[in-house]
Amino acid sequence: MNRIVLAMIALVAFASVSVYAQPKLEIVGGETYDWGKVEVKENPLKMVTLDANVKLKNVGNQELIIDTVKVGCGCTHPTLEKKNLKPGETTNLGIGLNVALQSGEIFKNLTIFANDEGSKNGRIMYLKANIFRPITVTPQSLNFNEVVPGETAHSYTTFKNNDTKPFTISRLLATKGVKLEKTG
Repeated sequence: MNRIVLAMIALVAFASVSVYAQPKLEIVGGETYDWGKVEVKENPLKMVTLDANVKLKNVGNQELIIDTVKVGCGCTHPTLEKKNLKPGETTNLGIGLNVALQSGEIFKNLTIFANDEGSKNGRIMYLKANIFRPITVTPQSLNFNEVVPGETAHSYTTFKNNDTKPFTISRLLATKGVKLEKTG
């Protein structure tokens, strides 16, 4: 009888220890990475990529396996240094964000899939930045719905000065009978 009781106690103890033995992903510093206000140099226009290194840590007591890091859009590029982390180990998650065509506040995300309980369905990490451009043009290209030769077609573009210094448009070029008019 004592053997059965001891075997049951041992089984319960083993089961309870194995329930608590698991990997656990921690995104060091929190689940949001904020680049803050970023000035984009437009003269000449350059491809601008923001870079960040985020630390991922296994705070569990079993090996953490990071399966995949999926991005929310094509402008985000993650690079994972290492996928398997022993308890207590950290790795770098490099994040590149292409903001060449973006202005103002942007919000992006990526999803980390790992073998811990909180990441099996994906753990979302948020990325944000405030992209400052001294001058914004809206829309960035002239669009005409229907153009009929000999008739007037309209398209509107807004130039906005976001800086404290004045700016001057020194030249607009129209070719082959296209006429530009200033309004307002």
